[in-house]
Amino acid sequence: MIELVDIQKTFKKDLFKSRFEALKKVSFSVNDGDICGFLGANGAGKTTSIKIILNFIQSDSGQVRYSNKFGSSYKQFIKNLGYLPERPYFHANLTGQDFVEYMAKLHDMKRPDYRAQIKHWGERLGIDHALDRKLHNYSKGMLQRIGFVACLVHDPNFLILDEPVSGLDPVGRKEIKDVMVELNKAGKTIFFSSHIVSDIEEICSSLIVLDKGSMIYDGKVSDLLVSRSSGLCEVIYKVSDSDQFKSLGDIISLADGYSKIIIKKENRNELLAALSSQKGELVRFLEVNPTLEDIVYQTNKRI
Repeated sequence: MIELVDIQKTFKKDLFKSRFEALKKVSFSVNDGDICGFLGANGAGKTTSIKIILNFIQSDSGQVRYSNKFGSSYKQFIKNLGYLPERPYFHANLTGQDFVEYMAKLHDMKRPDYRAQIKHWGERLGIDHALDRKLHNYSKGMLQRIGFVACLVHDPNFLILDEPVSGLDPVGRKEIKDVMVELNKAGKTIFFSSHIVSDIEEICSSLIVLDKGSMIYDGKVSDLLVSRSSGLCEVIYKVSDSDQFKSLGDIISLADGYSKIIIKKENRNELLAALSSQKGELVRFLEVNPTLEDIVYQTNKRI
């Protein structure tokens, strides 16, 4: 587990202006075995929080606590960490193979071990065909993939991924997310920063949301979605006579004799019984709920 307690961070942006408060007593934890999403608009404080976790910069106040699972010291924690920054730097004149081997040697890996890891993750992430090319010939998506290989080469227990699917096409985004789920099932803890809410909703079990340096949510994704349930259902159907449904909600006529109605969830059994009595055709029946994006970005207060 990684725990941040009352983290506060300010920056001096201009000599003649007061300090800018980037993080305002932020507290949250990333539990062992989770895929934890870290959401916020640009400038919310996500990257600043990550830099403080990694000890790249110091907070003005507060504490960062590391689980014993990742080692008893910061040095051991770093050895158990895989980190993919939002804008990684690559040595342009190295090949992909040379770059990842260099990163593996920083972790004191033996040649047979890192060669096997590079082969495995290169193939799994679809970059094996380009390992012998120099990095200045890589596209943005290819650089993202080779960066992920370097992040995984030493088999870390804890992954911090800052915008890991940035620059990838839809197929590449799915491949990276599939790998993240596989890693989590294998026991890895993943802290996944993004501003793309649908990616978080798709694979994350827990969620932390920052807004303008303040934490507005820390909890389960499922709990947040359930708490904002509309209690409504959308039904598309076809019957000979829709009059008996008028008391349940406004009916919208569709093409080819079909109709749509929005009903309260408690009225669903009544509607289904009426459909059955008329031997009607039920096309769609689903709950009408806001998406995670609707919940997170349509409010500027604590959720």
